[in-house]
Amino acid sequence: MRQTVFLFLVILTTGRLQAQPLTRSLWDKTATSESMQARPSALRPTAPQNSFKLVHRVQGDPEIISITPQGTLTDNTYNSSSAFYQTPFGMAMETTMDGTIGAYVKDAEGNYYIKNPISKIRTDTWIKGKLKGDTIYFETPQCLMMSENKGDRQAYYVYNMMLNENQTNFIPDTLQRSVKFIIEGDRLRQVSPGIMGLTTQAGAWTGFGDYDIVICPQNDVATGTPDGVEFRPYVLSYDNSYGTRSGVKCSVGLKDNKFYLRDLCNEMGANCINGHVDGNTVNIDMPQYLGPDMEHGYHLYAFGAVSEIEAGEDGRPQEHTYLGNHLSFSYDSSDASFSSDSVLVLNMGKRDFYYLYGYRRPQLRPYAPKAGKPTRAEFSDYMAYTKQNGYGGVKFVLPEFSTDNDYLVQDSLYYNVFFDGKLYTFAQPLYQSLSEPMTDVPATFTDGYDFVSKGLVRTVYYYSDLTTIGVQVVYKYNGTTMKSDITTLNLKEVTAIKSTRRGKRVVSTSYYDLSGQQVRPDNHGLLIRRQSFDDNSTVITKVLKP
Repeated sequence: MRQTVFLFLVILTTGRLQAQPLTRSLWDKTATSESMQARPSALRPTAPQNSFKLVHRVQGDPEIISITPQGTLTDNTYNSSSAFYQTPFGMAMETTMDGTIGAYVKDAEGNYYIKNPISKIRTDTWIKGKLKGDTIYFETPQCLMMSENKGDRQAYYVYNMMLNENQTNFIPDTLQRSVKFIIEGDRLRQVSPGIMGLTTQAGAWTGFGDYDIVICPQNDVATGTPDGVEFRPYVLSYDNSYGTRSGVKCSVGLKDNKFYLRDLCNEMGANCINGHVDGNTVNIDMPQYLGPDMEHGYHLYAFGAVSEIEAGEDGRPQEHTYLGNHLSFSYDSSDASFSSDSVLVLNMGKRDFYYLYGYRRPQLRPYAPKAGKPTRAEFSDYMAYTKQNGYGGVKFVLPEFSTDNDYLVQDSLYYNVFFDGKLYTFAQPLYQSLSEPMTDVPATFTDGYDFVSKGLVRTVYYYSDLTTIGVQVVYKYNGTTMKSDITTLNLKEVTAIKSTRRGKRVVSTSYYDLSGQQVRPDNHGLLIRRQSFDDNSTVITKVLKP
C-alpha cells in the first residue's frame, strides 16, 4: 500500500448523528471518563521499544517455566492491576487493567506460581515464589520470555523495580529483590511497594510493568445455551462510527418468557445474554458474564451503557458513556423484532469501561436474505491527484443494509466507479494487479495497492486529474441485480481545503493505540495522533475519534 496523506472530508457532512466512541472510563458514573484514560508520564524507559515477537526457548537460553507446574491449579483467574507500557515515542504510559485472565498454582512444597504476571504482554509463562508465613516471595530476576527481532534473540526478565533518584525511570531494586504477595482467602494481593517490571537481561526497563496486582478466582458463571430453546437467525443492526448502520448476524431464542441472545461474536462462544419478556418489553439485568476471551486475554461481560452529555474542555457538548446495570428492548410481536435506544456493550472486565464491541441503538430483526436496493455509499476521505505523485485516492464507506433495512449478503455486493460521470472499467496497464478488466468491483476485493479493503471502508486510487468521482453500490442476489443511487464527490471543491495549524500545513498524520501500535486512521476510540508539518515540526496529541 502507498504511503499517502489523506485529508478529512470536512465539507461532506451527512447530517447524521455519528456513534460516539466507547472508551475506558470509570465504573462510578459520577466521575468523567478522562480520569481513567491512560495518561502520559515523565518516565522514560531505558530499553528501546520492541514489538516482542515471542519465540520458543531453545538450548542455551535461560530457564523459563512454560509448562503448567504440578500442584493445585486455580485457572482463568480474574486479575486487576495498575500497569505501564511503552509507546513508540519513548515514554511510558500508565493505565488500569481489570479482568485480565491469569492463573496460579500451589505445589506440595509450598511454592506458588503465577501465570502472565505482566498484564500487557501475554507470554503464557510462569514465575515462581516461595511461601513464608502468609507471604509469598517471588525472588527476581526471573526469565519470563524470549523474543526475536531481525534474527537477534533477546531474553526478558521480571524484576522488582523502584523509581530512580530523578523519578524518570524504574530501575531494579538491588536491596529488595522480592515481589511480595499475601494470601487473602483464595486471592493473592501484591504488597511490595515497587512494580513488577519487565527488563532486558541487563536490567534496563522496557516500559512494561504492574503494581497493586490482585489475582482472584473467577466465580461468575456464564449462561450456556439452554436445552429446549429454538434459536432463530437474526441480524443486530447498530449505529457505526461512519454515521451509517452496521450489522452482525446472531441468534435469538424465546421460551417461557425468557429471552436469549447468542452468537454476537466468536469471543462469547456458545454463551448467551438472557433477559425476561414482560409484555412488549425485554428486561436484561447486567452485568452478565460471557466467559473467558482467550484471544484478547480478558473476561468478557455484557453491559448496558448510559450516555450523558457534558461540556468538554473546549466548552462544546461531549458525550460520556458509562457502564450500566440494565438494558431493555422494546418487543414487536408482529415481526418478532426488538429495538433499544441504549448501548449494548461487550466489555473486557466488569469494573472499567473497556469495550470489545459496542452496539449503539441496537435493533434485532429476523434474518432472511432477499434482493433489495442497497443504500448508497458515503465518501469519508480523499487524497488529491498531483502531477508529482501521479495519482490520487478516495475512501468511501459501503452499506450493509438495503433501503428496506434488510441486511445485505456481503459476498453479493459490488460497486461501480464513475470518473467524470462515466462508468469506469479498471484494467491494465494502470491497474497492474488485474488479470482481466473489471467494472463491477466485488466489495470484498483488495489487492493491497490500488484497491484496499478495511472493515466497511474501501480505498481506490486513480491516475488522472479528475473533476468528479462517483460510486454506485450493486447488489446481485438470487438472480436479481439492484443498484443504489450514485454518490458523487466534486474533487475540485474538496481539494481546495487545507489542514493547517497556525499557518503551517500538515504533511502527514499517523495514529497509534494506547499500547503504542500504529492503527489505521478510521479506528475509533482514544488514540495518539502524530502530525508532521511542512516546517518539519511535529505535534503529538491524544484524540477521541468517532
